[in-house]
Amino acid sequence: MRSIGQDEAVALFPDLVMAIKTNPAYGMAMEFHPTLDRQARIGGSGPGPQFNINAFSHAVFDWLGGEMSYLLWISHWANDVLSFYQVFEAARKGLGAADELAKTPGHLFDPAPTWDLDEAYSSAEQRANINTACGLISLLQLATWDGWLLAENRPDRIEFWEGNVFFYSADPARLNTAKSILAAFKCGDPA
Repeated sequence: MRSIGQDEAVALFPDLVMAIKTNPAYGMAMEFHPTLDRQARIGGSGPGPQFNINAFSHAVFDWLGGEMSYLLWISHWANDVLSFYQVFEAARKGLGAADELAKTPGHLFDPAPTWDLDEAYSSAEQRANINTACGLISLLQLATWDGWLLAENRPDRIEFWEGNVFFYSADPARLNTAKSILAAFKCGDPA
């Protein structure tokens, strides 16, 4: 994982991200290309309490597919008494982030030939990369922060917003898969 700022995020994902605007009251909001407006959105609240949030994060991550770089962008976070901020920053620092979240809210993950955690199909490094990405996604969801998960060279994207998750795609089959994930984890209607 490598932490990145807004200029690098726009440069690395030019087909998706048109600009990133800083809003002092909100954070860093992504502005997507108008060509993505034809996408439909399917969403729900986080997984039901009987499910492991990390398993849900893996399912969400897998929805985008493998063999490409991924960007987890945190667009809004809290840093108050009851916040996950310190835990999130400690995880980032442990992963090599030199700057604080406000300067580098992007988390770039290297491509892997597969997102399968089976030892027969992936290396220890690839499994660690997958688990790190899904761990940060889990923290983002637990904290009810806002963010985006983008994949290199893929128009589909995932939005995290106040404890909800939304899948964006123009492909009906992919949206049906997203519905299946939400149903399997007993996600309710978005709050």
